[in-house]
Amino acid sequence: MSAEAKNAALWRVIFGGILLSGILAIVDITKIAAEKGFSLTQPKWLFLIAGIGILAFLGGLLFTLTWTKYFSKLEASSDAFLRLGEKIKWFLLPLLVVSLSGVTLFELEPYFSGLFGNYFWTKIFSFFIFLFVGAFFLRAFFPSLSWSESFVWMVLGQLLIYYFPTKFTYFTNYPFALGWTSDSRHYYASLFFSEKLYDQNLPLPILHPSLHLLLSIPFLFGRFPLIVHRLWGTFLPWVLAIGISWALLRQTLTGDKKPRSFSILIGIWIFLYLVRASIYAHLLLPTLLIFLFVSPEKKWRSWATIILASLWAGMSRINWFPVPAMLAALIFLLEVPQNRRKLFDYLKLPALWFIFGTASAFLSQAVYIQISGNGGREEFYTSLASDLLWYRLLPNQTYAPGIILGALFLSLPLLLFVALHIYRHRGSWQPIRLWGVFGAVFILFVGGLVVSTKIGGGADLHNMDAYFVSILLVAGIVYTRGFAPDSVSKYLPAKLSFPVVVIALGSLVGMILTGRGGLPRTNWDWANASLNDLKFQITHVAEQGEDVLFIAQRNFVTFGMVDIPLIAEYEKDVLMEMAMARNDAYLDGFHDALRQHDFGMIVIDPQSGIMLSEERSFAIENNRWVLKVTRPLLCYYEPLVLYEDVGVELFVPRAESIDCE
Repeated sequence: MSAEAKNAALWRVIFGGILLSGILAIVDITKIAAEKGFSLTQPKWLFLIAGIGILAFLGGLLFTLTWTKYFSKLEASSDAFLRLGEKIKWFLLPLLVVSLSGVTLFELEPYFSGLFGNYFWTKIFSFFIFLFVGAFFLRAFFPSLSWSESFVWMVLGQLLIYYFPTKFTYFTNYPFALGWTSDSRHYYASLFFSEKLYDQNLPLPILHPSLHLLLSIPFLFGRFPLIVHRLWGTFLPWVLAIGISWALLRQTLTGDKKPRSFSILIGIWIFLYLVRASIYAHLLLPTLLIFLFVSPEKKWRSWATIILASLWAGMSRINWFPVPAMLAALIFLLEVPQNRRKLFDYLKLPALWFIFGTASAFLSQAVYIQISGNGGREEFYTSLASDLLWYRLLPNQTYAPGIILGALFLSLPLLLFVALHIYRHRGSWQPIRLWGVFGAVFILFVGGLVVSTKIGGGADLHNMDAYFVSILLVAGIVYTRGFAPDSVSKYLPAKLSFPVVVIALGSLVGMILTGRGGLPRTNWDWANASLNDLKFQITHVAEQGEDVLFIAQRNFVTFGMVDIPLIAEYEKDVLMEMAMARNDAYLDGFHDALRQHDFGMIVIDPQSGIMLSEERSFAIENNRWVLKVTRPLLCYYEPLVLYEDVGVELFVPRAESIDCE
């Protein structure tokens, strides 16, 4: 495709996007009107629809003109505007800032977020308008940028600014939990320092030990405020994602084969890809080690890295046991030609990596179970006994696009890039290498799908993590170092075609803007009042010599908000895992403790006891919790206080148990 054709295609994407998203945004507004029950004949709504319609019409008109000779005259006029903009560029700076942050500002404003937050096309239309306007302002500041570079910078800049505020929720000392599992993480991290924090030798975490080990690092230096741990837990995956981006692109940032500025843009894309894939920090770490240190030319360093990463994977998740070795094998297949070597001789090294790497992971898990203080309990293997909800692979209420479509949509540009490179240079590689690369990525894809169907999963793409990093590794090596050929000795350059770039940006826009950017509101007055009363209620029970069980909100004890002995059993994450896995031995112990009134008070999230229809999001998980936790709790305990505004409920023993049959 010539430069002129690419330029025309670029403008068609922009103007076509404005036209299409404008039409669909108007459809969204009619849905909002029907849902909220207001009339579109009100002046403010007529004005909004008319404004969107005019902009969409202009987008369609300009889209049509890109197919005619008159468009070149418009481009010349835009160049004159840019020359004027260069002279007044500092006056345009506020407009550039607004263009980069406009979509985010709308999302952060409570009224607009509440009204439009769930409607995709209104955000996409705003995104295109700010993209178009911002690209002009950006070129006024940096005249050396081409139109394509300006648009890419604006797309990625808008997405970065949109993504980060959603995480700023955690930059707070707000004492109550900010999510189902987010603050439980800090409690489990504290268990590695239980003697120092609780004056008790408590068992180490059952779920995600390596994640909680990483999150425990701030406890090395004492009991910092909760905000420090939230900051650490938020920044850690960002730092690791940046490290992976650098590990893949470090040759292009220091060499002369690829433009450095374009490598920086690709690095930003990789960062957004990784954070949108929701890959946990403890799985980014072994990925980073493999990306950095495995090289077929440095065998001993590679062996040490694979064993170390596999030992870490053994404390992570069972489906990750073979992943470090498989990633290393992909590097081998991509960088080492087979030439005339026999098949056994060629595959011997990656096969040994796989065998010893996977064995190291199993050994690591076995050792951890023994030293964790939990013994050889079956709680470590609940993932093998849990129900598989296959319907979540397809569009459903828990995850709208379904796992298959969501995973393919996010990874589509990487798949296309690699496939086009192989097609352009077909015949350059031995079949075993192509099948090896395809087979490894496909196995990790299928494995991710199976894990995503486990009850409790399937609400996002985080269980596809091994697949996402594997296809990223393949595409990254093809782009930076090339897929070493067998048939020729020369370097086969990988080209980023215009359609692949557009799809790469479009996949991120689609995946990131589907989420809401507004920040949850926390009322500190309610929080302080609730916390003071909670302290009084809890301390009163503890002073009478009775135990207080924190099923939820263990942050109170971890961070010294209440000074009482900690009961280690029956935290809600583990309790939920056992309920989903139908671990009757564990649940029977919980039910016996309830029946015997072992606890003078129980602190838990508000309990409703309502069974949901299977069409509802997380209905099966909710119903399993109701049957195994809520109903037994209500048999033997009764509500004392509900702190609805902060999501806490206190239960105390019933004077007389009710009939629970």
